[in-house]
Amino acid sequence: MVNNKPKSNEIVIDYLENTFTEDELDNLSEMLSEANLSIWGHSHRPKHINGIEDLFAQITVILPPDLLQQIVIGLTINGLYDCIKLFFSSLWKIIKTKKLTKIQGEKITENVMPTVHIQAGDLKVVLPTELEEEKFKYFIDRMFECINPETIKEAKYGFYDENSGEITLLTTQQIAEKAIQEWQRKQNTNS
Repeated sequence: MVNNKPKSNEIVIDYLENTFTEDELDNLSEMLSEANLSIWGHSHRPKHINGIEDLFAQITVILPPDLLQQIVIGLTINGLYDCIKLFFSSLWKIIKTKKLTKIQGEKITENVMPTVHIQAGDLKVVLPTELEEEKFKYFIDRMFECINPETIKEAKYGFYDENSGEITLLTTQQIAEKAIQEWQRKQNTNS
């Protein structure tokens, strides 16, 4: 399973060590084999992050260039598309069982859902782990609709709005401005 460099048909999963078992990764890879895809797993040690959580994923799923090209030009056949949707649904179900501990200042919070990015070129879509299953399936469809030749070349983050059903693309600066506004709102509420 561990190679030095991913192949063109391997979906990369970069994850916080001990997040996935070998069996979980093998099962996901087996699922993808129907579409001639597999998984290249890479674990990393926990990191201390001093920044906006949405920008720093504990788990990143990187779509390989060959698959990305098929998605962008609309050549994903139903079998391939269905296989990828099943992969993301299965991955989402596994991730929902994974809980992390977050330390922020002097506060320790247990059972926190990991931040997950799905990376398509320079576009990173934040996986909404708190959705119900039907809404998650809708999210996957919306995510693939927003992957196009322009969006994969822009360094943006995609956030799914459960109320509107839309994915909003934001730059790092826009995310920072939004986080500052939310922080200021909390400070005013606590005053």
